[in-house]
Amino acid sequence: MNYTDDIPVSRVELQISCNKLLNMDFASYSDPFCVLYMTGPDGNAFHEKARTETIKDTLNPSFVTSFEIDYYFEKIQRLRFAVYDSDSSKRDLEYHDFLGDMECNLSEIVSQTVLTRPLGPVKNKTNTGIITVRCEEVIACKEAFTMEFHGRDLNSKGLFSSSSPFLEITKSTVNEDEQHVAIYRTEPVKNTSKPSWPSFRLKAQKLCNGDFDRPLKFNIYNWKSSGKHSLFGSFTATVRDLKRGPTTDNIFPVIDEKKAHKKSYSNSGTVCLVNFREEVEYSFIDFIQGGLQVHLSVAVDFTQSNGDPAQSDSLHYHTSTRHSQYAYAIEAVGSIIQDYDSQKQFIGTGFGAKMPDGTVSHCFNLSMTSDPTSHSVGQLLQQYYECLMKIKLYGPTNFAPTINALASSVRQNLNGHYYILLIVTDGVITDMAQTKSAIVSASGLPISIIIVGVGSANFSAMNELDSDDVKLTSGGRTAERDIVQFVPFRECQIQSQNCPGTFKAILAKEVLAEVPEQITGYMRSRGIKPGQR
Repeated sequence: MNYTDDIPVSRVELQISCNKLLNMDFASYSDPFCVLYMTGPDGNAFHEKARTETIKDTLNPSFVTSFEIDYYFEKIQRLRFAVYDSDSSKRDLEYHDFLGDMECNLSEIVSQTVLTRPLGPVKNKTNTGIITVRCEEVIACKEAFTMEFHGRDLNSKGLFSSSSPFLEITKSTVNEDEQHVAIYRTEPVKNTSKPSWPSFRLKAQKLCNGDFDRPLKFNIYNWKSSGKHSLFGSFTATVRDLKRGPTTDNIFPVIDEKKAHKKSYSNSGTVCLVNFREEVEYSFIDFIQGGLQVHLSVAVDFTQSNGDPAQSDSLHYHTSTRHSQYAYAIEAVGSIIQDYDSQKQFIGTGFGAKMPDGTVSHCFNLSMTSDPTSHSVGQLLQQYYECLMKIKLYGPTNFAPTINALASSVRQNLNGHYYILLIVTDGVITDMAQTKSAIVSASGLPISIIIVGVGSANFSAMNELDSDDVKLTSGGRTAERDIVQFVPFRECQIQSQNCPGTFKAILAKEVLAEVPEQITGYMRSRGIKPGQR
């Protein structure tokens, strides 16, 4: 059985919490986040899978962001959990302090349900804290819930300070140990005892894993800049309770359990449900089976930094038996997307080249004609190779013209289709400000942008565009959603080096991993249901 044939036994959700972490900050506490690494198909080298959110000023974080992983009974799936103190807005981990790590097999977590272990030593310090990983099988759910809560009379916990309440939702664990895991936190509403927290949306799987009678605990805290948030109190409810909507039954007294025994104590305020809406969470498959067409547009970097295509060290170099790195990326993505486009039409463009007439173009057709389309991956690759013979590599590396050209075309033809722009490049963007602006403008359109970085350049700036944690901004505007995925070509090479024949599958998986969620997110934001145009 090869890499692409394996069928998971199940999909599991891993929830992470830590205790007694190292304090790496002098004026406050550490700002921890956790990075999950998994071994590739070779079973040896670790590769980053995902990250949690960062929690400010705490040594005992309970992360809301969980990790979902396919579980294979017959495989050894080695995991590494590394905890860092966030010290920069940069994604590169060298800018953050390492707080310790823990390695284990996924099967250990699955079999024990709850796995608690010490973190490894850091700089000769052995007592670096404890990490707990909780595991639960993911149950397929199509429901999602939008809800809104308001608080009343949540009075300040201090004599000389005002209240800044925030709401935390936790769900009971499956192993009946009377523990809860955090699944959502609002932002604090500053300086008020009557907070109106903004509405939020949670999938049924995340909220209760499909069990509408599962106990949920709502904790209300008074936010403190020091990280030492004080608890106003809590209340419990189930999804079945909340589905009744904003009734008197869903006005909840906030109870501080430490005061509950006092005769003079009634509550620490109230929280009322003011809105609750249930929706169907349509999947990517629902939209595809409803007739959604997905179209691929490719943009190739023809700047000088790629090297002379006639020389073997060029990223554009190819022979009759060897593709260039650009062609590998185009083929890997195109071979997947072609099955979702009944017309099998691909648009091929290039940028950063000197054209036969001596002009420099930052967006031109690979066909070198007015018609940018091709009707197969093979024809698209042929256009790319023939284009190399007609143009000269030049520069600079500008993305914005290509993004704006596709966005303009899509705006004129909003027909219920979805578009993927694959940009293959070897270098650092020279029009970063314009590219950010173009992405923010395109974020409200049915577009995903995939950037594959080939070669050995420093691509750290690309992570600014792949805004998984914070939405991209430009000129005071904020992107409606994250539409960019960046993948370094060389990381896929490393993952596949001990398993010949798996490279293209690994590249395609990494490149296209976020597209289904981006598509469903766009359709949901526009209220589009499967089959609608």
